[in-house]
Amino acid sequence: MLAAAFLSAAACSPIDNPSGETCERAGELSISVSTEEPTRGMITESMLPDGSEMGLGLLDSDGNVYMGKRYEHIYAVAENTEDGQIWKINNTVFLGETEATLYAYYPYSKYSYDIRDISVETNSYEQADFMYGGPYTGLTADNRHVNIHLKHALGAVRVCTRRGSYDGPGAVRSLGVGGNAVTTGGRFDVTQGKFTSYDISGKYKI
Repeated sequence: MLAAAFLSAAACSPIDNPSGETCERAGELSISVSTEEPTRGMITESMLPDGSEMGLGLLDSDGNVYMGKRYEHIYAVAENTEDGQIWKINNTVFLGETEATLYAYYPYSKYSYDIRDISVETNSYEQADFMYGGPYTGLTADNRHVNIHLKHALGAVRVCTRRGSYDGPGAVRSLGVGGNAVTTGGRFDVTQGKFTSYDISGKYKI
């Protein structure tokens, strides 16, 4: 009887449940990451640099808090090994029988607590690119590994100047970029893939 009780307890990992009436079998979330082809953004590799931090958000299938626990301010760190790149999540995320939906964004922002409202600063030297992935639906204890594919949310503007046939050294004193797609920053909703600009001037001086 004692052995049977021990096996029963080991087969059921407790997961937070507001009712406290059930103990669901839980599985730990694991991830791998790839990036979009380098056609638009500043990141030009298929893997992010070693030590990169990526934000994660886990919701239920209706877009609400998953299993009574907020998983909207967690992140994963990239680590290069001899066998390839692995990603370590800073907090253990347990999936139960209830289906979950995962979202991801890069780079991680420690000042953003809502996956629907991530701050993006396009005029910051530290903000080299912004990428996002998801939704990845139907995650459970039996389906707990996600291959996250990050897409570019912003486009990189590259400028080439030329004066006639002259191909010697030169200097550009001022450069302006205009248009309704130009902004210095804004908020990004990862669940919708939607960017809302801080400003509407459409002008940016470099």
